[in-house]
Amino acid sequence: MYIYKTTNLVNGKIYIGQTIGDRPNYIGSGRLFLKAVKKYGKENFKREILEYCDNVEQMNEREIIWIAKYDSTNPSIGYNLCGGGGGRGGIHPSTRKKISEANKGEKNPNYKKNFTKEHRQNLSKANKGKKNGPLSEKHRKKLSESLRNSEAFKAANLKRRGQKRTKETRERMSKGMKGVKRSEQAKKNISESLKGRIISDNQKTKLSKSGIVRLDYNYNLIEYFPHITALEEKGFNKRTIKDVIYGHQKTSADSIWMHKETYEKLSELNKQFLSNSFFKNPRYLHKLELEKFMDKRNVSEETRNKLRCSSKKKPIVRLDKSLNLIEEYESAKSAEKQGYGTGIRRCLKGKIKTSRGFIWMYKEDYEKGLNND
Repeated sequence: MYIYKTTNLVNGKIYIGQTIGDRPNYIGSGRLFLKAVKKYGKENFKREILEYCDNVEQMNEREIIWIAKYDSTNPSIGYNLCGGGGGRGGIHPSTRKKISEANKGEKNPNYKKNFTKEHRQNLSKANKGKKNGPLSEKHRKKLSESLRNSEAFKAANLKRRGQKRTKETRERMSKGMKGVKRSEQAKKNISESLKGRIISDNQKTKLSKSGIVRLDYNYNLIEYFPHITALEEKGFNKRTIKDVIYGHQKTSADSIWMHKETYEKLSELNKQFLSNSFFKNPRYLHKLELEKFMDKRNVSEETRNKLRCSSKKKPIVRLDKSLNLIEEYESAKSAEKQGYGTGIRRCLKGKIKTSRGFIWMYKEDYEKGLNND
């Protein structure tokens, strides 16, 4: 998280702002500032980082200081509408002037009205203790709750429900999120905000239905997880588990994974049929033979884990679109750990042509292709 300054290269005006996380393409979001960006073009603005901060409180304090230092609320100098610090209630001096001019003299609804002494006292009492400026957190929370409970908000949500985003919109959202990395403090803030949430009975029912079950190869229940995030707490890879659930791969962590609702719908006959067809797969027969061999030899747990890992690993290669070798990996998992995503496995299975702009192949298939050439 840091404070930044964006300068208009055409007229020299500036905008001071704050942001959480590393967002290299973000230059600001103030109302006046965005109008200027639309007028001059984003390429005519340059952003620079003024100061890094450790937490939100410090960032709010430092933003106020930097705005005051550069006097960026002055319309001839900058685009800031208020004094910073996360405030949203400030009124720009030019706007104040317009409001004043619009209510002077005969334009004022109370022009030439004579209020009684009692009326003036009542107005005084009604306005005592009221604070001008940014809204308090309590007031914001009340406004937010009233908005969420309003019929207009519910109607807007119903209208959006089920709508599919266009390909262009999805690509734009994807580009906007690429390279965004949350700081440790940002992660901590998100975690704190989610703690102590009150979940309704209706939501609990939905969560229980969408829970995940872990099964052995005979489709017997091993463990139940109420939601996908609970898997990470136990050390499971939720990406590969999702691939199993949606049929992109057979197993993860030597187990079969399903939605609880799907598993409950399976009859005993279906479970038996699935189990029999599963064990006919040569890949899993090899696993069973390995386990039997280790049981006969009384192999230690440490050696067992090493043998299990070695039986799974299959070297892969990363190629450019001209089929030139870029890098080798000992397995698909090792490539995923370097940030290339789970699309690698789909690429290896021939379901997609490329993943993250690269072609992926098993090393042995790549070498066979070279020999054939």
